[in-house]
Amino acid sequence: MAEFGADFAFIDALKRWALKRKPQVIDWVFGGGLIEKSDLALVSTDSGSAPKIPAKSILKKIGILFVHPSFTCSVIGALYRALKAKSVAKKCPKNYDMKRIEKWQKKYEARLEKC
Repeated sequence: MAEFGADFAFIDALKRWALKRKPQVIDWVFGGGLIEKSDLALVSTDSGSAPKIPAKSILKKIGILFVHPSFTCSVIGALYRALKAKSVAKKCPKNYDMKRIEKWQKKYEARLEKC
């Protein structure tokens, strides 16, 4: 869980946030250039190294977010909650202890529900 599951928890949290958005917002995210085909290719490959986004693309995305402050705040909140879910996922008990696992599971599920 600490090795692979935490990254999936982060992605799961972001997906849960996205599913709560209106369809028009998701259309704007993809149609407005905030997320492009090349961005999806970066996160879907398993090259073993951190994805590299060109500086020009980052500046474009910052510009898009700058003109939509309410959406930007929402994204920042979603990223924060996703990082918290990832943090809890990494703290999965290393040794089998049913009580500790149940306690961890409740924290983990609560983190995901907040997304």
